[in-house]
Amino acid sequence: MRRVSDARGSGLDILETGTGPSLVFLHGNEGMQGSEAFLDSLGRSFHVVAPDLPGFGKSELPRWMNRVDDFAYPVMDLIERSGLNDIVLVGVSLGSWVASEIAVRSCERLKSLVLISPVGIKVGPRDELDMPDLFAMSVEDSHRIMFANPEYASRDFGVMSDEQLTAIAQARETVALTTWEPYMYNPKLRHLLHRIIVPTLVLSGSDDAFTSARYTQSFAGLIPNATSATIAAAGHFVHIEQSVAVAEAIASFAALDNQPRKRKVS
Repeated sequence: MRRVSDARGSGLDILETGTGPSLVFLHGNEGMQGSEAFLDSLGRSFHVVAPDLPGFGKSELPRWMNRVDDFAYPVMDLIERSGLNDIVLVGVSLGSWVASEIAVRSCERLKSLVLISPVGIKVGPRDELDMPDLFAMSVEDSHRIMFANPEYASRDFGVMSDEQLTAIAQARETVALTTWEPYMYNPKLRHLLHRIIVPTLVLSGSDDAFTSARYTQSFAGLIPNATSATIAAAGHFVHIEQSVAVAEAIASFAALDNQPRKRKVS
């Protein structure tokens, strides 16, 4: 696994690993930390390009960016400037929101889309949150709610480096800036998901305490002919708790001879 700073002028710091078909991985709201084993598993089947989104890791957050859909553009720049085509685009949680924003703008360079524990749309009543308020919790509790297995849910801040602690604080600050109002959704996105015309797999953990099964099913239902699957013994960050199972599910889905579908006219 190697790190490339400001990859091809996109302004993003990226991790790169593996060989094979192109796969772009977009991390969740806590950044790349914890996803290393998953990226290694993906690298057995794919050439993986995994950028730190703006405001995470070593990728700077430009002053003009204040919404999650803004993140779509530097990722699209990275894809275009790197000459990547027939991409399997994979996003987790916040990263799935960014992946969806990319796919509704253009599927030209995509072969397929995988949304893991997706967020980004409004499903329930306007006066009720669709998911727990992360900012009403401590840093520890906001991390704990993402996992089913207590082993993954606990973190010892005392043994972390200054760099790791800074990354955690920076990620929380970026998420607060970009998802606070409205909380965890783009009001326009649900009306655009019909534009996703590549085969799409929606994955969720069986014990997700952050997004409900109803929410995930509603999200998948707005994408033409999306396929849904549930991974057992996992919470919201299913790719961390069940890294091998999720990587295998993605590889199997990507290997299917799915043809792009015609866009549904509404």
